[in-house]
Amino acid sequence: MGLSMNKKIKVISLIIPILAFTWFFFFWESKDTAEYRYTIQNNREDGCEIYQTLGDLAQSRGDYAKALRHYYKALTYLPENIRALDKIGSLHERHNNPEEALKIYFKAMSIHPYFDQVRYTHDKTIIDKKTITIEKGKQWEGEDLSSKTIFVYCERGFRHTLSLCRFLPLLKAKGAHVIFSCQKSIVPLLQEANLGAEIIDQSVDPESLNFDFYTSLQRLPHLLEITLDDISSNQYLQAPKEKTQRFKKKLFNTEKLKVGIVWRGNPNILHDKQRSLSLLYFHPLAHLATIQLYSLQIGSGIQELQKHSKNLSIKDLSPYIKTWHDTAALVANLDLLICVDTAIAHLGGALGKQTWVLLPYVADWRWLGLSSHVSNIWYSSVLTFRQPNEGDWDSVIRQIKTKLTAL
Repeated sequence: MGLSMNKKIKVISLIIPILAFTWFFFFWESKDTAEYRYTIQNNREDGCEIYQTLGDLAQSRGDYAKALRHYYKALTYLPENIRALDKIGSLHERHNNPEEALKIYFKAMSIHPYFDQVRYTHDKTIIDKKTITIEKGKQWEGEDLSSKTIFVYCERGFRHTLSLCRFLPLLKAKGAHVIFSCQKSIVPLLQEANLGAEIIDQSVDPESLNFDFYTSLQRLPHLLEITLDDISSNQYLQAPKEKTQRFKKKLFNTEKLKVGIVWRGNPNILHDKQRSLSLLYFHPLAHLATIQLYSLQIGSGIQELQKHSKNLSIKDLSPYIKTWHDTAALVANLDLLICVDTAIAHLGGALGKQTWVLLPYVADWRWLGLSSHVSNIWYSSVLTFRQPNEGDWDSVIRQIKTKLTAL
């Protein structure tokens, strides 16, 4: 039986508003809506931010593919946005695509030397940190270097100098004379290495030098198009022989397993609270009968050693450390180095010393999201032990103790 006229009128009165709303929503834009869409399309910064937010939402739902699409879309607005690049690299890490992650990170590092700090903060001043300006020569972008001189400088700390100086010989292989400017305390160590470069103190004014091109050390992996296969994990630094022997006679006269430890990094580094730990975590290791612990801790953390020296059998080597030349000679006398993710981890790896690195749950990009207790692409002698959960150093130390007792 059909609807009465009154019922038909009621149905129509309900349908019309729905149709009107649908038309309004899909086919008509208010002035505000039109302006908003115009902003997304024409304001690169806002567009990049919006697609990063969409990527974050997709990632929170576990949709890896969609998150990546949104992050890559963000780059179409700002191709050099290091936050978007870091998020893309991080996703590739977590989904076992280290080759692509490395490529993204190298690109980000070539854009801004402090790119790796963005994953630990939303502070935009990190991105605005002043970089070094060179007033002479031409910035190298991959041009032919045959019979040319290139000036390479480091904009960051010792971790970057130690881990990336391995790429300097590749510039010499291109026919260049290479001048590398680095921190004063590391100059003697690098001068004795076969890096194919003239090593100078960074206090030397670049204006006093003659060169055709310049570049930062951080840009080399990207400019040289380094891939996983190009990274040699072999030893590339050498400890000074005479000093090593002198320290051996004076400090390392024991039959026990000689294990060096470093538990804190530079407190001024943004994520130092996450990567550093208390000396007391090493208490279970200090009482193993078969090992002797040696502290290579300098600066922050020394007070802890002094405070707990009566309860922990640890020999303090800090009085003998003045330069990286000294540190290398001390490390060379160890059987094993155990440390947090600070510069000495890269020194141990570069020297070919067996090194165990304790990593926080959210670790530095160089370790490429590898799971706990694994080797890595950078150094054949280095194993990493990562927190299974944020802040869980107890689990890491238990793994370390188990592996130590098996040696």
